[in-house]
Amino acid sequence: MLQCKSKDCIAEVIHTLVVFIRRHRVQDILRKAKRKVTLTLKNIMKWFESWFDTEFYHLLYNNRNFTEAEEFIGRITNRLQLQAGDRVADICCGKGRHSQSMAQLGFEVWGMDLSKNSIEFARSLGVVGAEFEVHDIRKPFNHYNFSAVFNLFTSFGYFETKEEDECALQNMANATLPNGYVVQDYLNAASVIDQMPQKYVEERGDIHFEIEKLVEGKKILKRINVKQVGSSALLGEFQEEVQIYTAEELFALHSQAGLEVVEVLGDYHLNAYESKSSPRIIVVSKKSGKSS
Repeated sequence: MLQCKSKDCIAEVIHTLVVFIRRHRVQDILRKAKRKVTLTLKNIMKWFESWFDTEFYHLLYNNRNFTEAEEFIGRITNRLQLQAGDRVADICCGKGRHSQSMAQLGFEVWGMDLSKNSIEFARSLGVVGAEFEVHDIRKPFNHYNFSAVFNLFTSFGYFETKEEDECALQNMANATLPNGYVVQDYLNAASVIDQMPQKYVEERGDIHFEIEKLVEGKKILKRINVKQVGSSALLGEFQEEVQIYTAEELFALHSQAGLEVVEVLGDYHLNAYESKSSPRIIVVSKKSGKSS
């Protein structure tokens, strides 16, 4: 044990202890601050804000069916009796496959998406009659007075709170003309939930995607591990999440946004919706003819 009898020695020991304690307190504070910043960044950068802009996302979903999109848009716009020249919006348009079909039918199209890479690709298509913009669905839109607003292929329900979903749908309603339509195409979870959990593999060239789908609370999760073919090393880990909404819950959201549900369809052939078997919940609602 260190023994000090002189005042100078005692003072030196006390000074050393004070410096030691301060240094460790600072280190502890820095550790806590670093952890807090990390958690904050995780909260700020939600899964959809990062995953949708990765090369792996675009590679995994590079087989989207343009023919299916074209046929569905033809059917639904005909059912709504939309006319060439009408202004329509494609909300969360992705790479613009539905927007392209809309423009080819003579509509003036505004497509928006949070993914910068998706919007750049949509613009690269050079679609005459369509303009594309990076935008967050939760923020008021920059364009209004649409005869119809489309939100297709389960491009909804990604957010942490119901209030954010309510805000997104309200923005869609606000952008619609009186007597105009909001068409929302959503996954019917009831038709697939009994098949979960699922595990399967997708390959795109030399990239190997290990995918697991499962239900957790009121959400369907898709966990995606990316590897090089023939290697066990991970290139990336990603997760998709989508809120489980029943048809009745979607109806309530539309009603809250000031919309009247006029029809619900169960698939892209516009067959009637069946709660247990239909793959989709396609809600067609109409805005009141009275100007707000």
